[in-house]
Amino acid sequence: MAADPIAIAPDPELAELIDDFLASQLSPRTRESYAGDLVIFLRWVAERGTHPREVSRPDVDRYPNWLSEPVGHRLAQHARPR
Repeated sequence: MAADPIAIAPDPELAELIDDFLASQLSPRTRESYAGDLVIFLRWVAERGTHPREVSRPDVDRYPNWLSEPVGHRLAQHARPR
């Protein structure tokens, strides 16, 4: 994994929630995949100056579009486990 979503969480409470969520996944591969996806999302939200708890519906709608753009796609591929 390129980065740890717990380490880049913007506050300790969110880091704990992410840690609990990942720990609840039985499969190591699932945990790793979700962790990579969370890193991508947390970075994307941070680049927009938004806290993950303040993400709006329009943000959620824009996120898949960003992932499909060449830059977003490259960054997402780099952050995912191999």
